[in-house]
Amino acid sequence: MSDVHLGYDRSDAWAFERFLDTLLAQRPDKLVLLGDIFDFWRRSDADLLTENQRIVEKLLQLPIVYVNGNHDYSMLKLSTRFPEQPGFKVVTSLRLQNQRFVLIHGYDLEVFTSMETVGLDAYEAFSEAMCHAGQTGGTVASWIWAFVELVKGKLDAAGRDLLAKVANEPAEIRQTLQKIDTFAKSTVRAIPLGLQPDDVLIFGHTHRPFKDDRTANTGSWVMEPGKKEHTFIEITDNVFDLKTFPVSQEAANASLKYKPLAAYPRRKRSKKKP
Repeated sequence: MSDVHLGYDRSDAWAFERFLDTLLAQRPDKLVLLGDIFDFWRRSDADLLTENQRIVEKLLQLPIVYVNGNHDYSMLKLSTRFPEQPGFKVVTSLRLQNQRFVLIHGYDLEVFTSMETVGLDAYEAFSEAMCHAGQTGGTVASWIWAFVELVKGKLDAAGRDLLAKVANEPAEIRQTLQKIDTFAKSTVRAIPLGLQPDDVLIFGHTHRPFKDDRTANTGSWVMEPGKKEHTFIEITDNVFDLKTFPVSQEAANASLKYKPLAAYPRRKRSKKKP
């Protein structure tokens, strides 16, 4: 499962917590979190974790492998601070069941299909910086661009525009993400992802769930108007299925409004007295 985006006002945290309760009762062999479970782009790290303490406590009772996404990219570095006593394993990708299933978050697919001028290094540097941006709203802070350019080098205007769009336009409405599904289902996906012909690719990121013979997207636990179910992938032996879990009544009754996503609010200019 992926893209719960805890900390985002459209996240269905109520349904996710109830889903974890069912897993605690069932005791699965493994729970693979395919990134963007936490949304550190939209909330400060400490505030977000504190506000979701009950959920974190339940997650820590389960056999977790955490594949980091772009909105929780900082999980990768946090997990290396105490390697002798990790709370759970954090990786960039995972292979399961005799190497047949390849699990990734999927942001690298977006870079490959529509952000070649930015490149993966700059995208990941941007994602890491956004995880430390704190409260959001307004324009992307200049220090974030400085951080990206320190890692990648000078970004041109087109590259900045692409990254700013990622920051300000939610995945549910970003049209460029539709290209990812087409690419992920094709045989040429083997080139950037290093896949074998028989590999099954499972990813998230786009918030658009689907399943075919050798590709699946986990969808999201983010609310949209009229949404009735959230989705996840269940793997048993060599079989994988797209499963659903009902949205919570709390989220269904909530007011849904998109808000701009960036680093800091613009300062209001004070009006001079005549």
